[in-house]
Amino acid sequence: MSDLNKVIGENIKRLRTRRGLTLDETAGMTGVSKSMIGQIERGVSAPTVTTLWKICNGLKISFSSLMEACEKQVALVGKARLAPLVQKNVYRLFNYIPFNMNRKFEAFRMELLPGATHTSEAHRDALEEFVYVTEGQVEIRVEGEAHQLQKDDLLRFNAQLQHGYVNLSDAEAGLFIIIVYN
Repeated sequence: MSDLNKVIGENIKRLRTRRGLTLDETAGMTGVSKSMIGQIERGVSAPTVTTLWKICNGLKISFSSLMEACEKQVALVGKARLAPLVQKNVYRLFNYIPFNMNRKFEAFRMELLPGATHTSEAHRDALEEFVYVTEGQVEIRVEGEAHQLQKDDLLRFNAQLQHGYVNLSDAEAGLFIIIVYN
C-alpha cells in the first residue's frame, strides 16, 4: 500500500471520528459501503478516484483534503515529490495545491493518456472549475456541450455541472485544474 493511500485512510478516519460518525452513517452519507470505507481507513484497499469523490461529496470536504499529510509555511512542490493518483490507462493526477479553509481552492495537474476519456463527478460544494491545457489537444464536455481546447487555452465552468475530459491527441495531454469552493 502506498504512503498516499495510508494518508487518505488516516484522513478519512480522522474526519469521520472528529464528526462523531460511525462507519454505517458515513456509508449512508457517501454511497460507499461500510466495508470499503473500513478497508480504506485501515490501508487495506486502494480507493478509486470515483470512490474518493463520493466520499468527498458525502462528507462535504475537498478532494485534496484527503491527500494532505500536513501543511508547512513554505513548501517546494516538485512533481517528483508528489504521489499521483492513477487511473490505469486513463490518467495520472498530481495534487499541487491542497485545499484549506483559508484558500478555498485546490489545484491539480492531470496527465491524460493518449485517446483517454475521463468523466468527472460534479463537485457539489464547488463554485467554478478552471482547466488550462499545458500540452496537447483536449475536448472538455460540460453538460453534454463539447469544447475543444489547444495548448494554452483555458476553460472556466460551473463545477457543479457534469463534465469530462477527452484527449484528442496521439500524445499525453497535460491539464492544470483549479477548483474553487464556496
